[in-house]
Amino acid sequence: MNIKSIAQKTGYSESTVSRALNNDPRISDRTTKLIQEMATKLNYQKDFAAMNLNHQESNILAVIFPPEDYMNINNPFYIEIIKQASYVAAKYNYMISVILAQNPDELGQKIDMMMAQGKVRKFIMLYNLPNDPLIGKFDRQDVNLVVIGNPLNDQVVFVDNDNYQVGRAVAQTLLQDKQQTPVYIMSQRKWKFEMDRQRGIISYLQDHNCQLQTIEFDETNSAVTSQLKQLGYENRPIIVSSDDLLAKLYGILNFNAEQTIISFNNSIFIQPISQNIKSVDLHPHEMGSKAAELLFEGEFAQVKKANYVGFTI
Repeated sequence: MNIKSIAQKTGYSESTVSRALNNDPRISDRTTKLIQEMATKLNYQKDFAAMNLNHQESNILAVIFPPEDYMNINNPFYIEIIKQASYVAAKYNYMISVILAQNPDELGQKIDMMMAQGKVRKFIMLYNLPNDPLIGKFDRQDVNLVVIGNPLNDQVVFVDNDNYQVGRAVAQTLLQDKQQTPVYIMSQRKWKFEMDRQRGIISYLQDHNCQLQTIEFDETNSAVTSQLKQLGYENRPIIVSSDDLLAKLYGILNFNAEQTIISFNNSIFIQPISQNIKSVDLHPHEMGSKAAELLFEGEFAQVKKANYVGFTI
């Protein structure tokens, strides 16, 4: 079934039918509804390949992983985002392609190649860095980018948790359980999500006249273990900035079986470790579907820049 058939059935011109099927504001709501209902009745399917050919765009949504020397790319958090994004992309006859690289320079080259040779115009970036030079590559009207995490750039569309509020909620949980002063363990890279969670925890604890002690973990630095021992970590509640970091700590430290440990992502990293761990579910499935849906909205320039999803403790 094609546009010509719908035009014959509804009595409208083919150009009017085409515009109505693409929600063109020049067509009245009444006419658009009538035409779209007829299209559904006739099982009309848009030819996305032809549409993309006309617009010089491929049917690919590219997902950009962080450079391998920045972060563990095997994190299940990313896999869940990609899986949900692929479901959304499939609705629009798009496929997912991932971009992997060892370092930022190589990553930049691959992005350029995707744009120039692959005609890719839709991207999801799975990480964010302050003043990331790669962001500038997407400063084109015909290219749409959604970043996972807040890039601190008011011109970039992003999807994230409100990690400050996540931190406050975690601190509230600890105080409700009448826990001692907690220790927060984060990576030495000081990713923005780690810093935001730390700020939230500190804020809530200070509101209740409590303190937070923070340790920056480096698996190559044995002094970190000594610092934790000096703090008496075995008898303190521990908050770890992410599940993959917690998995590394479990290979180094001896946690108390009764100890309160809270981590983030609720991933398979912690499933074999302990049933006593509370892991905050950051809903990566919602991030993935939301990021992809934003890319397929009609006027991307009008899309809201900051998009937050919930979390569950």
